[in-house]
Amino acid sequence: MDQLDEDYFMQGSAPAGAAAHPLLPPIGPRPRPNGETYHPRQIGSFEDLALLRAIREQGQHVLLGGPPGCGKTAAVEAAFRSHDGPGLLTLVGSADTTTADLLGSYLPNPDPATVTTSPYVWVHGPLTLAVMCGLPLLLDEVTMIDPRVLIPLYEVMDGRGELRIPGTNLPAIPVARGFMVCATHNPDVPGAVLSEALRDRFTHHWQVESDWQLARDLGVPTEIVKVAQNLDRARQRSELSWSPQLRSLLDFRDMANLYGKEYAAGTLVAKAPAHDRDQILEAIQQLYPTVTVTQFGGRYGA
Repeated sequence: MDQLDEDYFMQGSAPAGAAAHPLLPPIGPRPRPNGETYHPRQIGSFEDLALLRAIREQGQHVLLGGPPGCGKTAAVEAAFRSHDGPGLLTLVGSADTTTADLLGSYLPNPDPATVTTSPYVWVHGPLTLAVMCGLPLLLDEVTMIDPRVLIPLYEVMDGRGELRIPGTNLPAIPVARGFMVCATHNPDVPGAVLSEALRDRFTHHWQVESDWQLARDLGVPTEIVKVAQNLDRARQRSELSWSPQLRSLLDFRDMANLYGKEYAAGTLVAKAPAHDRDQILEAIQQLYPTVTVTQFGGRYGA
């Protein structure tokens, strides 16, 4: 009995001297759909893109949390989006997202030849297509969606192996190999909810932060990157609800090159939520003392 118990609890354990994990060859920088280049980041001892693809091979799912603009969506797009085919399906969540947006719905038949006998036809939603075709599904801002809308995810994420579409006579759809769910969320958004039942179905939970060195390498002035890092530490201490992330810093770089650093800094402050704006303005004024929030003044030239 002792031996049986030991065998049971050692199931799946690596033998002594075995490698702790498989080697995952890095993928390297990848283009995003908007033409920008995504530069891979470290997650554990792996490259994030290589690990995302390995997780897909295992039929597992990933939840990415972090502030807006830190690169959550960019990582998933870079790992799976293809320029020559639908490598990734995406649904951007909001309070108005419905189950029909996820699964699909009956719509008026556009075919004149069959409209008399079939006035409505079923049109698949992104979850249904991802399950059928074995594609990754990206749920962007998943915690903005009513948790009841997301219940159809349960059966395709917990090993039951099929998707049923309630309210229709459609047969259950087998989950094709290659299907996975990647979901992003901002944990600092007030009122954002992810049910424990769904949270537990994500095998991998990643906390995503901006790559500050990459910002410097991409030409963002070092001094503004340092300010952003300090503001981000304040956000992590709950002293702020928002701090500029990589996307905002790249916008700053581009605007500074076109219109000057002071204008770029003013727009960066204006982007902040009203209750954080004074503190962020104070931090940026240490670099650029005359900066103010970009706003309309009197008549130009008067």
